[in-house]
Amino acid sequence: MFGKSKKPAPAATKKAPTAPAPQKEVKKDDKAARLAAAQRAILGGASSDDRKLIGKFVIKKAKDGSYMFNLVAANSMIVATSQMYTTLDACKNGIASVSTNAPTAKVEDQTLENCAKLPYPKFEMYVDKANEYRFRLLAKNGQNVLASQGYSMKESCINGINSVKHNAKTKEIVTE
Repeated sequence: MFGKSKKPAPAATKKAPTAPAPQKEVKKDDKAARLAAAQRAILGGASSDDRKLIGKFVIKKAKDGSYMFNLVAANSMIVATSQMYTTLDACKNGIASVSTNAPTAKVEDQTLENCAKLPYPKFEMYVDKANEYRFRLLAKNGQNVLASQGYSMKESCINGINSVKHNAKTKEIVTE
């Protein structure tokens, strides 16, 4: 009496493959796009186009006649600062040292209890008296050639080191 009613089988539907959303073309002078690309490059998710974005060394002369340089990323942020040099030539030698040593330097993490001492060149990552993470780049001769700002998080300090490794490859040197 109460028989089972058969429902018609649903018609097979084919979904058309969805095309990826079109990518917005970005102008090379778009500062926000350059900033995002630089951040991806620092964090390791960079495309080949992003890796082309590279910073510069900026030399400054102090009032006392000495020189120093900043390594500035493509997003215009200062990544690290040199020591003071008595001559412009010595300052340029410091830049050459960073360019040579930074890309291959290993990181000696002095925030760890049993930190293994590494050979030069190396980055030393440490915690300062204000309890901030910092790094410095020591050249093959053990000379300190570059130092960072203070970071509240260790991950940010590591990102800073990676940024130095990336941006140190630049050939652009600007004197202000």
